[in-house]
Amino acid sequence: YYYSCSGDEHSLESCYNSYTSSYHCYTSNDVAGVRCVQSSDSSCSSNGALRLVGGQSSHEGVLEYCYNGKWSPFCYLDEEEASVACKQMGYSKYAAFLSPDEY
Repeated sequence: YYYSCSGDEHSLESCYNSYTSSYHCYTSNDVAGVRCVQSSDSSCSSNGALRLVGGQSSHEGVLEYCYNGKWSPFCYLDEEEASVACKQMGYSKYAAFLSPDEY
């Protein structure tokens, strides 16, 4: 999935998005990591659900989205998408992008 947000949305599903089968994370360096402010949890109860996995704490890690019952990592996010993703998961905002060696 590709998302484009203004940063004011409360969910990535509210942002412009498109699916392309050719858009994949090919290596662990391609996945998007983010650190959010505050704490929350998210389960894969519906398409568009988000979670953070593999971080040093519950509020950071690789950002994954749920689609058709399967978790998949985001390959790229900019500040607006990271901000919306953190808000969607119940955090106040994003604090930093993370490189693979940080999660």
